Amino acid sequence: MSRRRVYHKETVEIMKRFYTALDDLVASGRVEGGLSGFCKKYGLDKRHLYLQRQDLGRGFFETYWILPLISDFGISQFWILFGVGSMYAGGVKNS
Repeated sequence: MSRRRVYHKETVEIMKRFYTALDDLVASGRVEGGLSGFCKKYGLDKRHLYLQRQDLGRGFFETYWILPLISDFGISQFWILFGVGSMYAGGVKNS
């Protein structure tokens, strides 16, 4: 069980954007195998992903979780880190 953490407000906002982007990718069918497939492919513990989402104060969040969204799915690094611009790099959702 992870201890609770007091994340900086910007980190909490990044987490929220991470889950928003992941939801969009799963809903659009771009993540093979859905959430389970994402976790397996990128080595994330699915339990941690779910628990962190339920309580953003849990200490499971790792910054490396956002990397595949940027590198493999075209999520804008500026949007996910700063909340600036379009969710997708170039403003276009890549199919």
